[in-house]
Amino acid sequence: MSSSGEFNPMSTFGSESLVGKQANDFDDDDEFDNDDTPRDPNFSYHPIACATCRSMHKKCDKKLPICSECQLRGRECIYREPKKKGRIRGGKNKKKKDTGAPGSSTNQLAISQNQASNLLISSENEIQGSRLKYSQRKDPYPVPTNPEQDFELRKKLTMLIPSTLNNLLSENYSLYKQFLKINTIDSYFNIVSGGHPVVGRKVLEDFLFTENPYNNTELMALVFSIQALVEQRLGRRERAMEDINISKQLLSSLFDKCDDFFVVSTFNYISYFFAGEGDDSRARFYLNNVDYYFKEKNLLDHDNLTPEMKNLDKVKTVTRLSIDSQNYHSTEDEHFMCTRLTLIYRYATGRQMPEEYMTIAKQKITPQNVISYLGLLDSVCSFLTLHNQTFSFTPEQRELATITDSMVYHGSRMRILIEAGIRGHLIEVSANKIIDETTKETFPVVPVALTSVVAGACKVHLSIIRMIRVGKRVNLAEGIDYYDYVAKGLRALKILGTRYGRVNKFCGIIMKEQAEVIEGTNTVNSIEELTSQIAKRQQPPTQQPVINTQTAPTMNPNLPFGNVNPQPPRFEEIMSSSSSSTSSPYTSSSSSGEFQSPQQAFIPINPTNNTLNDPSVSELLSQICNTISVQASSMRNNSIQSQQHSFDVNMINQTHLPPSFADINPQHLQHNFLPTVTNIPPTYGSEVFMPSEELEQILGSFENEEQSFNDYD
Repeated sequence: MSSSGEFNPMSTFGSESLVGKQANDFDDDDEFDNDDTPRDPNFSYHPIACATCRSMHKKCDKKLPICSECQLRGRECIYREPKKKGRIRGGKNKKKKDTGAPGSSTNQLAISQNQASNLLISSENEIQGSRLKYSQRKDPYPVPTNPEQDFELRKKLTMLIPSTLNNLLSENYSLYKQFLKINTIDSYFNIVSGGHPVVGRKVLEDFLFTENPYNNTELMALVFSIQALVEQRLGRRERAMEDINISKQLLSSLFDKCDDFFVVSTFNYISYFFAGEGDDSRARFYLNNVDYYFKEKNLLDHDNLTPEMKNLDKVKTVTRLSIDSQNYHSTEDEHFMCTRLTLIYRYATGRQMPEEYMTIAKQKITPQNVISYLGLLDSVCSFLTLHNQTFSFTPEQRELATITDSMVYHGSRMRILIEAGIRGHLIEVSANKIIDETTKETFPVVPVALTSVVAGACKVHLSIIRMIRVGKRVNLAEGIDYYDYVAKGLRALKILGTRYGRVNKFCGIIMKEQAEVIEGTNTVNSIEELTSQIAKRQQPPTQQPVINTQTAPTMNPNLPFGNVNPQPPRFEEIMSSSSSSTSSPYTSSSSSGEFQSPQQAFIPINPTNNTLNDPSVSELLSQICNTISVQASSMRNNSIQSQQHSFDVNMINQTHLPPSFADINPQHLQHNFLPTVTNIPPTYGSEVFMPSEELEQILGSFENEEQSFNDYD
């Protein structure tokens, strides 16, 4: 300190030279500068000059976050924390009493500015790092790990240095909201909602772009549950779990608001999320709150609901279809298909299944009533297809609806035939078509309820592989590579496994066996080797039993499809039927409804057709009906025999058959219904099951719901 009282920065170094000082990179000179230059109040300033200007011996204006000199020269501006306490800018050469005392106002101000500058520097570095991180990521999708801490940090920083920090944070959060809008909102409305969002797009966007979204806890909990479902559907399971936990935490403070629509919707989405993870007990717990809401408000009549509540009712139905969906693989639950078809009908029409349908659905599936059950399935799936086409507004939704319609129909048909004890060609056709759907572009984002259908098709193909191994089948004999279908099935389950924990929990054994087949574990080395082994085991032609289509003395006419084996048909005894011709061996020989003889209707065990063709439902029902009629002819009870035979003949009549799900979708579920051969639009089973008045009401409700959805959106 000079005699005149002026502060001399060189006096603090004693005899140390400036060169030595520069060599030490000015580490010991990080003290408050005594610069009384007027400063712009709109900017914030650091207590000391930046290290770059010091090393270059340039005048530094100490602006934050970068000084003017470094900004002009394009250099990196680094501010260091002051180590020594000098006179604060603006001070004079007068001696102050207790200037350096711990409680003095000057010292407190210096400490406050020091803390503020350090906090600003660290926050600026974090923001710059975040920007760099987002720009380098292939999938820039920021997720707040702890919104409460994030908000508190913003609040503290804004109070300390509002001018610069507000600009920086506003820019960063604007970027965050933009990412959220692109990735979450669009994915929710295009994929996850299935055309039935529980919140309007404008409401969601207004909330996300509000000044302080943390004030609306109910909507925030819903937003995090939506984001969790989006991330789950896109394969980001770790992030999805983080978001669902945040939604649960927010929901824990809202249990007394169980009648709030946003809260109830959050309950449903959390239940849907845990159904995807295979945690059915927790999923049922959250879904019970949704059921309570509908019962408490007496909202069971779908037609009287608001558009938002109608959508919630449909989402609730999809959630219930997802819970316990692994029971698809077990035939012990006799009511599984009844429950499944009832829920599908509820989702498609918004109504309870009519009594005519329920009478059929409640029956145990047997070879005797499988005709009516397949007709019921056809009618329900026709409504589902019409519904999905009505509420598909984007290309993604349309293709996703196509996959869903096909998988629901063929998966349900497989289950009905298996439960009825009918094996063979029809099941293989459905299994092949299900796996073919998994190769489409939008398959990875299918709902979790379809995972059990894919797994069921995989089990069918594994059963065929087992028969190929023991020589009962030959791969490629029908132009189909079942090893390729096993590989496609494994790929499909792996894709779904990255999204839904349910797959790994319930399909692990199937995936392991598929991997063994693909890797060649416990199998022959090649298909050619397998073919040669089968040829060696074949008996000479003179010793082979000859199956005559005119006479079959060993055939038991009381068994389905004229099976020679006295036991019920097993999967190892698969038989194939050709549908390439215009007539079926099971079709009526005359308009009187009389059937051909069982000998003429018998199908050779070794088919000559090169592909597995899916017969029309008319052919399918005629084939099964003929089998049932053969069985009925041997029954002792004449009254039961005549009643059943009469019902089946009427079912075969083309004018009374429900339109085929395949007939109304001849191009594998195209987006527009095509007229039938007689140019009469399909009536979706009204002739058989449903009064025309109720049918017209359902079809009219589709138009009203579509208009309401457009107004709502």
